[in-house]
This record gives sequence, structure tokens and C-alpha cells, in this order.
Amino acid sequence: MAATTAKPVKSAGKIPGSTLKIIAMVCMLIDHTAAVLFDRILISRGLLNAVNASDGGASFLSTGNTAVIYYADMIMRAIGRISFPIFCFLLIEGFLHTHDVKKYALNLGIFALVSEVPFDLAFAGKPFYLNYQNVFFTLFIGLVMMIFLQKIDEKTHQDGTNWRGANWKVSIGKLLVIVAACTVATLLKTDYSAMGILTIVLMYNLRNNKMYCIGIGCAVLTLLSLNEITCFLAMIPVHFYNGKRGLNLKYPFYAFYPVHLLVLFAIAAVLGMAGVAVV
Repeated sequence: MAATTAKPVKSAGKIPGSTLKIIAMVCMLIDHTAAVLFDRILISRGLLNAVNASDGGASFLSTGNTAVIYYADMIMRAIGRISFPIFCFLLIEGFLHTHDVKKYALNLGIFALVSEVPFDLAFAGKPFYLNYQNVFFTLFIGLVMMIFLQKIDEKTHQDGTNWRGANWKVSIGKLLVIVAACTVATLLKTDYSAMGILTIVLMYNLRNNKMYCIGIGCAVLTLLSLNEITCFLAMIPVHFYNGKRGLNLKYPFYAFYPVHLLVLFAIAAVLGMAGVAVV
């Protein structure tokens, strides 16, 4: 398939796409370190019981260095919220500029499948866990959704259909595609689920203005969950994005996701907490 026509992003700095990807990866690593290791430590020390304790968990936090781990965990998870809107932004950029969208979708789909066992081990403590799928299934579904939305637009223009006359048909068609994508993400129980799909589609509709694009994505995430509020920090590096690709990190990035999850799970196993689920 031919590359999608996209308006060039106006330069406001010197950050290429590869730098944005590295920032998102680092934030994700910080988040997953807290989730896979710190959450396990806290759960092993009685976090779940402390939630319903009569003292509000005060005794739990007063034990050893538990409070330090607890607050470090909160800060690290907050930093991790920066990664998803950047991944969505890069997904849309990749879709708009790829020379082969089918190959792009195939690679992302395979990548999501390969990463699922490491993801399940890291978060559920077992190789197969059907109640929670990794975030790249969400991104894959979002990419397929954008492909269909684009096809609807292309079909409308190719047929020479009057836009006003076909507006309701186009709107219904796009709505059905979006609902289908949200439904699939919900049924598969992917990370961010329908919330992630809504974030992607709204960012896609504002793709010609990078700050509106990332801003609406962060707003949607925060409106649907206040825990996501620190995602607005993603607007800072995106502001300095210059619209260029930068280093080719496609395959190193694909490898990083499952590998870092396996490493974190291995550390949890060494600490004797491999069987503790954090989902």
C-alpha cells in the first residue's frame, strides 16, 4: 500500500522520533520496575490487608523500609504514565509515514503475540493469563482501526461522492469501526482497553497539530482515570519533536519490550516472589 499523505510537522526543536521512543521506553521501564518488583514486595508484606486496616494502613507503612518502597512505587508509576500517550503519538506518526502499512501492522501484531508470555510472567507470575493482555495489543487494534478509517475516507473520495450527501454514511461507518475496535480491546482485556482506543482515535483526528494531538490524548486518559494525570508531562518532549525519524530503533525496540519484562521477572524469581501476581 502506498504511503499515507501527511502534512509535515512544524519543527520546534531537535528531538526526532527515535528520541521520543527512548523517552517512552525509559518511562515504561521505570513503571514496570515498580509494578513487577516493588508491587510484589508490598503485596508480600501485606499491602492488600493494609488497605482495609482500621488504622488506614499506618502500621503497614511503619514497618521497616516499607514506606520508602511504597512512595517510590507511587512516584515511579506516575512517571510511567508518560509512556502511553507517546506510544500512541508514535503509532500515529508511523501509520502516516510508513511505506507499507500492512507490514507495519503485521510486525506490531507479531510483536504483541511474542511479548504476551513475558508480560504474563512479569505481571501474573505464570506464562498464560487470559484476563490481562499487553499494551501492544491495544496499539495493534488502534492501528487496524486507523487503517479502516482511512479506507472509508479513501472510498468516499474515490467514488466522487458529495461530502455533505454522504456525511451521515461516513459518520456511521467510522462509528462502527471505532465501536468494533473498543469492543475487541474490551473483550481481549488489553492494557488500557477501550480507553486506549478512544485515546488513539481522538489523537488521530487531531494528527495535523502535534500539540492538540498529544494534548487531547492526555486529556482523555486523565478524564477516564485521574491516576493518569502525570501523562500530561508527555507534552514536553512532543513539543520539541521535529517530525524526523532519527535512529532506526524498530527492532531494538521490539526486542526491548519482552526482554526487559523477562529480566524483571527473573529478578522477582531470585527474590522468591515469582508466584506473586500484581494484576
